[in-house]
Amino acid sequence: MTSTVIVNPTIVFPSLSRTDGSAQFTFSNPTPNPIPSPGPSGPTALASVTGPIEARIASEHPSQLTLELTVRPLSHVSATAQKTLASKIRCALLPALILPAHPRTLVQVVVQELVSTRGSSGCAGDDVMLSAMINATMLSLLDAGSIPLRGVVCAVPLARLPQQHDSAPRYATHAPATIASGCFAFLFEGASSEPACVWASWGSATPGGTAPDLEEAQHVARGVAKVIWREMKVRLDPRGTDDEMEV
Repeated sequence: MTSTVIVNPTIVFPSLSRTDGSAQFTFSNPTPNPIPSPGPSGPTALASVTGPIEARIASEHPSQLTLELTVRPLSHVSATAQKTLASKIRCALLPALILPAHPRTLVQVVVQELVSTRGSSGCAGDDVMLSAMINATMLSLLDAGSIPLRGVVCAVPLARLPQQHDSAPRYATHAPATIASGCFAFLFEGASSEPACVWASWGSATPGGTAPDLEEAQHVARGVAKVIWREMKVRLDPRGTDDEMEV
């Protein structure tokens, strides 16, 4: 038996010009700001998709589509940290893409950090932003509708909280003080099947420490991913969420 604190996501489709699809994903802060703000209320990522287009000879693949993914920070220029994020996003999303459908073509994805988590610790930092970027990219691909998909990837940040005396293990999607944290990505291929974990990062918040049970954390994250998946379906198809959504 576990206890989980879930933060509701916010999804916006901004219809950016000169792109084929775009989406903005926010993990709202668990503690509302006493001073209302017109902007996003938590870690936010904006993604845009262009393509498929003709690929450059250097990047052309003869039997499948080429995915070019760029991550931009809130300020300054992209560096090693952004290249690492781009690699993780790519690994999480590749299981959902049917790459052989468009050989010798290129899809360009740009992911922008809009509300930074810099200075945060635990699961309130990098894991939340990474999850927001994966979800924003997935939604922008769905918004474009030009890339065949075998399913939809939903990413979840998760933190294991210090356990109180004689209480059930506690988890949260935002938590500055944690004993372990990570990000889990699940592939939803249909309404009748359980989502499969296609990418995960789970480790101790203390350098050199031992992370708690990965299997339990994955089980908890799967439940949170279903909440995000339902929210995606509502935003993509406001007419109803009971039927399976084709992708």
